[in-house]
This record gives sequence, structure tokens and C-alpha cells, in this order.
Amino acid sequence: AQVARSTGAHGPQHACGSLPCAMSNWLLAVSSGNDARVRNALKTYGECSTYQVPNRLKFGSFDSLVKNLDDLSKCDNQVEQVLRRLERLLSEMDTAWTPEVVFGTPQGEWFKSPPSSYLKNFRWEETLSPVKSTNVSVLAAKLAQFQVAGDDEVKLQAGAVQDLKAQANSIAKKESGTLAQRDLVDILTPDVVESGDFVFTPHFTTLVVILPRGGEKDFQTFCDTFEVTPSADESFEKQRVVKPVVPLSMKKFDKVHDKEGFTAWRIVILKGRTDDFAAAARQRKAIVREFEFSVKDYKALEIKRKELDRRQKEEEVRLFRLANAAYSDAFRAYGHLKAMRCFVECALRFGVSPDSGSPKFSAFLFTPTALAARKEQEIRKVLGEATQADFGQEHCTRAGAKKEASTDLAAAEDQEYFPYVCLPLSSSFA
Repeated sequence: AQVARSTGAHGPQHACGSLPCAMSNWLLAVSSGNDARVRNALKTYGECSTYQVPNRLKFGSFDSLVKNLDDLSKCDNQVEQVLRRLERLLSEMDTAWTPEVVFGTPQGEWFKSPPSSYLKNFRWEETLSPVKSTNVSVLAAKLAQFQVAGDDEVKLQAGAVQDLKAQANSIAKKESGTLAQRDLVDILTPDVVESGDFVFTPHFTTLVVILPRGGEKDFQTFCDTFEVTPSADESFEKQRVVKPVVPLSMKKFDKVHDKEGFTAWRIVILKGRTDDFAAAARQRKAIVREFEFSVKDYKALEIKRKELDRRQKEEEVRLFRLANAAYSDAFRAYGHLKAMRCFVECALRFGVSPDSGSPKFSAFLFTPTALAARKEQEIRKVLGEATQADFGQEHCTRAGAKKEASTDLAAAEDQEYFPYVCLPLSSSFA
């Protein structure tokens, strides 16, 4: 005999809202004795498999069940968000990634399974969620907090990978773009620069000039005739017109090629006149850059690039493994939280036995076929007919009349009229 039934808006409110047609699984629960009848009614619409929901979870007083329901819903949402982030991250890191759930058995054995198979063969893991240890609400909160902590660890590792990527990108060799856009360190390499190409003395320095296609002859004339007129505020030693470019110092880097026709040159110039020269060169569409070539510095840069690349790959592998493990743990928690929600819903909907103090129900996973997934209303009607004896024919008839009279299906689905528990259960969160 049952000593309580759920009444009011709070108890059954979360039990079986309108399920999206894209939802792959429904977690159903009916009062004891209806299991075979419901399974038989649904066999033409999809597959039913037993979902092991313990019926001896601790929940305190009956009044606390409503609060437990709200707490479980929040925990459920938390874990779903974690799963969504992890699934997106893993799919981005490896487009061929397939999710797996690693779970244990009471005998201490461990297995791997796709999420859909894990749900179809769901068994409560006592090591993950001890049934008799604490209140169901506290148990759910601890389970959710543990998954959020795992997600935070993944976020920290992802941040470390992004930092390494930023460092690597800042010194990465850029193969694309024109000579005007690329870094000189990637253009003027030891196999391009010859001994004596770069001159640095107390009075002279070397500038690199990038010229557009066909601009060489005009720029050569410019270098030969370029003069600097000193300003009045310069020192006496500079009070004369000078030609700062060393004659015949303009030299092309023949091994440098560009698809847009840009060419790279060097000139040797007086140190104090580089700004004047660069300003005048820009008017002739030339790009002037200061660059100090060093074989030692180039080799050090190459070593640093390789080291950052190695570290980045190592940290990405660690991130992938960490995210994979976090996903598996979170999915196991997700399955157990759904079981806890199902238990609380059943206690509110079907009441509890005076002998055991626990609800008596049968829970199973229903996976509709692709065609049946579009027939939610029809399936609900079948479910109602198969379980209407629990709530009475008159009660279910009024529910059907109310549903047909409403144009808004979601609004019409007032949960107190359904003599079964129904929770959405997904195996993918992409």
C-alpha cells in the first residue's frame, strides 16, 4: 500500500515536460507492476532497456523531496554544461574523436563503452555514489561539484596551451604574405645572406629596403642623388649638405623571391641619417627596415621555435587526455544524477511504501526509432493508456481533454496529469 501521493504543482512539476523530438532517450518510470505492460505498449516505437535506479536512497522527510528535486535539477544542468563544453573541446582538438565512458563494476573491473551503450546498460556504481552514505541532495551536490572541479582543471590546462600557442605564434615563421608583410628574420636567413652584406661600424649602419616590382632603377637613382640639408639647430659639425648613402652600396638579395614581384635590397648609410632616408624612401613606395643579421641569433630563434612547438604538442596531448577523462567522469555523474532525479520524482508521484519507506517503481530507458522520435504526442498517449490505472480513468480522460483543447503543447503538458515519470536523457551534447 502507498501512504502518499504527489499533489500540487511542485511535486510532479519537473517529471515529464515536453521532450524535444531530437532527444535520443527517455528515462521512464512507472509504478511497480506496470513494467511489462508499458514495455509491450512501446515495443513498436523503439527499444526499452532496464535502467538501474536504486529505491533506497536517503531523502529525509517527505517535505524535503520538493527541495531535493530543485537541487537535483540544478546539479543536472551543471553537469550538462560541463559535458557540452568538454564535447566541443574534444571535437575541436580531434575531428575523429569518438566519446567513451570508462566505468567500473562491483567486482573491480573496468570497461569502456560509447555513451549510448553506457545508458542502455546503466548500472548504479556504489563506489561513485554510495546509496546509504548520505542524503540524495548532498550526494548529488558532491557529485556535481566534483565534475565542475574536473572541468576547471581542464580549463586551466587549456589556458596553458593557449599561452604556449600565443608565444609560438609571436615568433612563428610566416611563409605566407609578401616581402612587405613578412618578418625579415624569416626572409634573410643564413643561406640568403652572404658575408659582408651587413655592415655595422661606429658611423655606418645597414638598412634593408623592400621595393615594388619595377622600382629598382628609380630607387638606385634616388640613392645616388639623395641629400640631407641640415637644420639650423644641428651642431656645427653637421652644418653642411651631405649624401648619407655610401656609393654603390645598394645590393640585391638574389635568393629572395616574391610572388608579387617585391625585391629585397640592402644599403649602407650614415647612422644619423636613417630617419631622413626612410621618410624620403616612403614617398617612392619603398619600405625601409632596420635589421641586424646574426647567425647566432637566428639559430637561437630556431631552437626556441622548436622547443615551443614541442612543449605545445606535449601540453595538447595532456589536455586531450585530461578532457577525455573529465568527459567520462562527467557522463557517469550525469547518468547517476538522472537516476537520483527519477527516484525523487517517483517518491513524489507514486508515494512510498509503509514497510520500506521507499517508493516502488520500475525504471527503464526508452530509445525511440528515428521515425517514432517525431511522434512524441502519440507515444505519450500510448504511455497514458498503459499507466492510466494508477491515477484512474477519469483523471487521465480529463488530462487528455485539457491537452486537446490547448493550442500550446508545452503549456498543456501540466505534469500532474501524467501517471508516469519521464526525463530526457541524451548521449550527445554537441
